[in-house]
Order: sequence, then C-alpha cells, then structure tokens
Amino acid sequence: MALLTSGINPGQLSEVSAAYAALHNSSLQQSDFPYFHVRNAGNKGLGCFAARQILPGTLVHQEAPLFIVYEIGDGELSRANREEISVKVDRLSDEDRAAYMQLVIPGQIRILRNNFVSQVFNANSFETLENPDRGTTDQGIFLMAARFNHSCVPNAYFQYNPRIGKLTIFAISRIDRDDEILVNYKYEDIYKSRDERRQNLQRGYHFTCECPACQDGPYHDESERLRSLMAVLDTQDQQPLGNSTERRQRKDRLIALLGTAGCPYPQTAHLYKQQAEDYLQEMNLLGAGYSGNITECRQKAQAAARDKLKVEILAIGPNTEEVDKSLDLIAEAGYHGRFG
Repeated sequence: MALLTSGINPGQLSEVSAAYAALHNSSLQQSDFPYFHVRNAGNKGLGCFAARQILPGTLVHQEAPLFIVYEIGDGELSRANREEISVKVDRLSDEDRAAYMQLVIPGQIRILRNNFVSQVFNANSFETLENPDRGTTDQGIFLMAARFNHSCVPNAYFQYNPRIGKLTIFAISRIDRDDEILVNYKYEDIYKSRDERRQNLQRGYHFTCECPACQDGPYHDESERLRSLMAVLDTQDQQPLGNSTERRQRKDRLIALLGTAGCPYPQTAHLYKQQAEDYLQEMNLLGAGYSGNITECRQKAQAAARDKLKVEILAIGPNTEEVDKSLDLIAEAGYHGRFG
C-alpha cells in the first residue's frame, strides 16, 4: 500500500492530514483492492461500476498515458495532429491497438466513419497540458480512464497529474457498491443550461447526455434553476459590484449552490482562493494603518485557504501543484498575521 502523501513537505503534513480528517477518511493510504469493475452500461457502451462503497477523497484510479499528442488547437484536429495520431496508433502493440479501436461506442460508429482513428482519439482523449500562450493543449489516451462515462452531476473527478505522469480519478462524493462511477467531461460548462451542455458534448464527444440533470423531470428543473442562478452570481462575481462584504456573500452563496448542484470542484477551489486573497489584501491595508481587526482577517484568510486545500485533496489528491499553492497560502496568511 503506497502512501498518497509522498512528496509532501513533512512540515506541512499536519495541514494535509487535517484536510483528510475533514473528509472522514480513516487513512491516507490507497488500497490495493480494486475499487471498480467494467461492465455494460447500456447505450453508453461500457462503464465503470463501484466494487464496494467508496468514500469521498478516495483515489479510485490512476493511469499512465498510452500515448500523448501535442499542440492540439481549439476545435478540429489539424492535419498534423491526425498524422501524429495515425503514426502513434500504428506503433502500438497489437493488443493495445485493438483496445484503442474498441474505445468507440456503438452509437458513434456511423458518425465517426471518416478519419476513424483520429476521431476515436478526439472522443476519448484527456487533456494532459494546457499551453495558453499558444492556445493549444496536449492530450493523451488512457485506455481504462476512457471507460468512465460522463454525468453533469458527477461523483468523481479526473485530472492529469504531471508530477506522477498519470491521470487520476478521485471520488468527490460517496459512491455505493454497484453505482456507476461518473465524471464530468465538460466541468467548465457547470453554469450552462442543459441545451448548451448537450450541444457542447455532442460536438466534442458525439453523444447526448441523459444524466439526471438532463432528463426531463423535477431533478432537471431544479438543476436548471440552480445553474441559472449560479450563472448570474458568477457574472456578478467577475465585476467589482458592491462592497467587500457583499462580494464575499456572493462567493459564499455560489459555493453553497455548487455543493447543492453536486459540483464541488474545481470552481469552489477558485472561489476559496479569491476569498483568501481578498482577506490577505485587507490584512495588508490594516498593516498600513487602516482600522480593523488584523487577527480576524488572518483567521478568515487561513480558513478560506484551508477550505481550498480540502476540496483539492478531495478531487485531485495531495501531491499536486494546486495543493502546494494552498499550503503556501495558509502559510502566507499566518506570516502576515504575525508580522503584517
């Protein structure tokens, strides 16, 4: 059994351990026993189903890429991308090539007849690196991870971790035995309506989502109401409206709504980061002679940073750059509290 805390600074291990305790995890270790098995998931093809109850914050799966394709632009694969995919698929072993070709689900076959090999990649790849300066991403194929199906109300979260060279999938809510383990392919669409989410999924992955938030009924109606409200709050949050108290209240409400909607990450981590930085800025003003309680600001800054740490450990694990930044933020708040 390998400790999930490898790579963590021993001096900061207490913060990480406290975050784990808040998730009600009894151990910082990953079990050697598999958490899921693959079986038929109806019209979705194959899917991954829990072999036992899985608690939030559990590392369900980690996997190195079969291969990576570099510098993929926004939109259609370029000719160079398609050629790179073909070359890399040709170089696979017979077994891996057969497994790759089986990633397409039956409902996609008619849509994907042209450029079949490239489109299998397009529908099943995961981002491994974002190149914002060039507007491109690197994307990889992960044979087992590709079997995890989508839901707009996921119970797990995926992210590539460059430190370990693997894609990780963590449970973000309790998953009971025989429940399907589901991730959100388009978590950036959390505030969008069902029609917008379906359109984007159809464009990128060639399927129509039928998760509870997309099927007609009371759950869908409430989901649409929450997402519409969150979209308004998010728009307001991007603008300097109101005083600091009103802005913090908007963030608190948005965080609560994200939890209610079943989407605790990554938007909540970003909001907690903003809250911590907001209190740090206020501490700097207090240190410069403005009236106020610097101790209270320090405590609130650390609390927000610790909340950020908790949701990151929940969704992506402790040995990540994001967790390091949260630990630095906690330390910075403590430093300002003593010397600010």
